[in-house]
Formats: sequence, structure tokens, C-alpha cells
Amino acid sequence: MVTYGTVARETRFLIWLTIAVIAPFGVILYLYPSSAGDNWAWEIAQPRTAMLVGAIYFATSLYYVLLSRQREWLLLQSSLRSLFVVAAWLLVAAMFHWQNFFPYRLMTLIWLITYYLPLMAFPILNRLQAERGGNVEKPAGRQIMRGWRTWLILRAAIYGPTAVLLFVFAPQVSAAWPWPIEPVNLRMFSGQIAVFGAYQALAMQDGFWQRIRL
Repeated sequence: MVTYGTVARETRFLIWLTIAVIAPFGVILYLYPSSAGDNWAWEIAQPRTAMLVGAIYFATSLYYVLLSRQREWLLLQSSLRSLFVVAAWLLVAAMFHWQNFFPYRLMTLIWLITYYLPLMAFPILNRLQAERGGNVEKPAGRQIMRGWRTWLILRAAIYGPTAVLLFVFAPQVSAAWPWPIEPVNLRMFSGQIAVFGAYQALAMQDGFWQRIRL
């Protein structure tokens, strides 16, 4: 049986730490949207906006539970690199909209730590995996079929530019949104779209099927 590197304990710890932090985010925002204005890190005026952001955290939590069950580093690599992308994206959004944040709330501190941690941790984890023989550069095995590759390219070509356009034109998009929504929330939402685009591109890097199995 071919294996593609055992997941390091530190990597597994980061995954479970991510779940432990973002799952409560989903509970707070999705199940109690009317309280978002009193306890969330930045301005969310509409309960529907809180539910939109909370749904993202719920879905991400479920996905990372699936990741935590994997035993091979190669299956996690693209997803964790995507986490690095979205962490950087949301921190840039926070820089653009710091005036919308509530700097003295506990939730603000927790949120900032949550998104700074992957930026610092992933390069370290990547090095640990390489040192322990877990970072497989050119895996052999089943390749992505042409139809799947076309689908991934199409998704990357749609999601990537959509995320950039939504980030750049957030004020204009907010004026046309179905309900009143702040540009800060659209730029945060665009981070989820960006990670979809990034994952497609990262998964195709060597054409190896196992990277997109999840």
C-alpha cells in the first residue's frame, strides 16, 4: 500500500485547534444572529449577515473534522495551504476596515489570534513535515482525469476573479445586496470565495488525484 507521509502531531493539533475556535463562531453567529452586534469582533447590523458569516464557520468546521480523520500529509496539504491563503486575505480585509472592529472585545482578540496563527504556523508545520519525510514532492499514482482538470480550472477561473472583484468593489456591491450589508462583511465573505479558487489551483499542482479526493 502506497502512503504519502504521516501527518505530524503538530499539524493535527493545529487542525483541532482551528475546529475548537471556529465552531463556536458558527454557533454564535448562526444560531444567535441578533446578539452579533453585542459580542462580535466587527460591525454586523443585520441578523441575516450574521447568519451568512456563521454558515461559513459551520461548513468550515465540518470540513476540518473530515481533515482531522486523514492520516496522510498529502491529503491535507492543499487544504492547509488554502487556510494560509484565507488567513492572509481576511487579515488584509481587517486592515482595510479596522474602524469597523471593536478593539476591546474579547472576540476581537480571539479572532485576530485565530487568523494570525495559520500565517505563522503553516511554514513551521511544512518544515516539520519535510524533516520527517512527510512532504512528498512528486507522488506517483492515479492522475486527475481531463474532465476533472477542466472542472477545476473553470472553478479557479470563476472563484478567483470573483473574490478579487468583490473585495475591490465591496461598497458598490453592498448597495445592490438583497439586504443592508456593510462592505467589511462582503470583504470577509470574499475570503471564502478566494479559498475556493486557491484550492482548485493548489490541488492541480502535480495532477495527483489524492489531493482532491475530499
